[in-house]
Amino acid sequence: MKSILLISAATLFVGSAAVQALDLSATEQDNNNPLNGSSWFNSDPNELFRANELSLDAFAAVAGDGRRHDDDFGYHHHDVRGGGGGGLEYFFCRYIGIEAESFALANHDSTVSAVGGNLVLRLPIGQTGFSPYIFGGGGSEFASRSEGYGDGGAGLEFRFSRSFSIFGDGRFADPTHSRNYGMGRLGVKFTF
Repeated sequence: MKSILLISAATLFVGSAAVQALDLSATEQDNNNPLNGSSWFNSDPNELFRANELSLDAFAAVAGDGRRHDDDFGYHHHDVRGGGGGGLEYFFCRYIGIEAESFALANHDSTVSAVGGNLVLRLPIGQTGFSPYIFGGGGSEFASRSEGYGDGGAGLEFRFSRSFSIFGDGRFADPTHSRNYGMGRLGVKFTF
């Protein structure tokens, strides 16, 4: 069900972009038309969020499954892991991009590493610097064994300039064999 919703949202975004691109190409001969400015696939280089952006990011992360566990001495604790990672994003238009990421999370007794990718849909709010986004995808986790996972989430980016921003997001991950978990990230992004 989650996959169907994500695919439906992505299809709507791509379809809307195609319709807008066709409308703009039909009106490009009229130089007085206000629609000849920024579009999904063509953006002003002075805008904070542009088409054809490449970004590198680094982040701190915390993850947990929200359940309490008993240890041998009768204490209750939450299975929380902390760590961090980095990623690479490319937005081929102002609103749709792809992301590749890698991260590692550790707690008192084990470490999990992961490599994955996501489709990212963002909605910049004018020139305020704010851009909420949603994402979904999957990858592979490596611990005592390897397993695939699917994930999806939402976040907010604040861009100070065209080349530097901070972001925070949360996601739900669903590994093929392990328990589901949530993860929060807070990081910085350098855009080229």
